[in-house]
Amino acid sequence: MTTVTLPADSNQAQGLAQYAIDFIGGKYGENIDESVWERIEQFHTDSVMCGVSALAMQTNAPSCLREEALTYPDPKGAKCFGSSVKVAPEKAVVANASAVREWDSNGT
Repeated sequence: MTTVTLPADSNQAQGLAQYAIDFIGGKYGENIDESVWERIEQFHTDSVMCGVSALAMQTNAPSCLREEALTYPDPKGAKCFGSSVKVAPEKAVVANASAVREWDSNGT
């Protein structure tokens, strides 16, 4: 088992992002237990469903941020939940993250 310790005075978000990149890239081995992949899928599904639900219920911040994002079309961009229109990636990230965090029920 590999352990990574992030120093308290480091950029934790950057450290977690690098760990995720390394993990997916195979740095920690190819024999990751199936239960780990199942848990990742569970958390991802939970996040997406929280975001879609928040938008379906027309919660304030996610709806406002999604509407704003849709005013920044970008053919090489990313999509907001519930839209096939590509927008500026940073706008899609903020809109989708806001929607996910509105109801987030994965215990974080």
